[in-house]
Amino acid sequence: MVVLNYQKKHIRKNEFSRPGYKLLRVQAVMDHYTANPGADAEDHFEYFDKTIIQIKRYAGAHIFVDRYKALELIPLDEGTFGGNDGGNATLKLQTLRARDPRYPTSTGDGNANLLCIHVEMCLEPDGTIHPDTIKRTALVHQMLQRKFPQLKDTYNRFVRHFDVTGKNCPAPMVKNPSLYKNLLDMTHGLIPINLVSKPKEEEEMIKMAVVVYSDADLSVGYDLANEKKCGLYNRKSLANEKLKINELMVVGGSTEGLKDKTNRIIDLSGANRWDTRKKVISYLGK
Repeated sequence: MVVLNYQKKHIRKNEFSRPGYKLLRVQAVMDHYTANPGADAEDHFEYFDKTIIQIKRYAGAHIFVDRYKALELIPLDEGTFGGNDGGNATLKLQTLRARDPRYPTSTGDGNANLLCIHVEMCLEPDGTIHPDTIKRTALVHQMLQRKFPQLKDTYNRFVRHFDVTGKNCPAPMVKNPSLYKNLLDMTHGLIPINLVSKPKEEEEMIKMAVVVYSDADLSVGYDLANEKKCGLYNRKSLANEKLKINELMVVGGSTEGLKDKTNRIIDLSGANRWDTRKKVISYLGK
């Protein structure tokens, strides 16, 4: 079962990935893939907050999605350098042609970055986009539609980088356009993001999961879920899910009210978040 698990961790303002200028308006969402196999959302935070400044490269995106969470790196009312390929590309979509003296382009063709929120899908080590990453991207799309009503027109307001400038991005969805249509169909509700179990099977059984008590436990909970390659839930989302977990790792808070969700509880909660982190580290044998 995939949940949104949306977190904010903004990179510092800098010339190369977060220049700080405001979008003219939110007119579309441009979808990308990272082309960086094995790097998750947190890895890309490090890159766009530090490395990109050192190497002096212009690039960026607002939201990075991996198989465990969605991470907002740049506030959604600010611009970044996610499309237009350095400002030198000829725009294929005339509706995203915007001009502003803060963002000159050598082609004089306008720049889509002034109108777009950029969403990046992270890749698995083998270079594929995990199905959970695609589902979570659809959930991010739906979240953006709730926040920005002008994005409700799913099939015209969500576009690939390829659709805007012709760049081969996201490559798997350029090679096979039906993959992107499936993502938009999920966004629009035509394909269920989480399939409902058959009536006689009221609860879905999953092998393993991590549940956190509060936002203070999210960081260590994510590390544990990433290490164990399993799902991450908060208490409220878990309570609303019709599923049964064979092994549930509890990070923060008590185990009260969780026994009906699992066959086995591993209690890793400490007296405070630092004590909890120590217990998780000990459990992982690190």
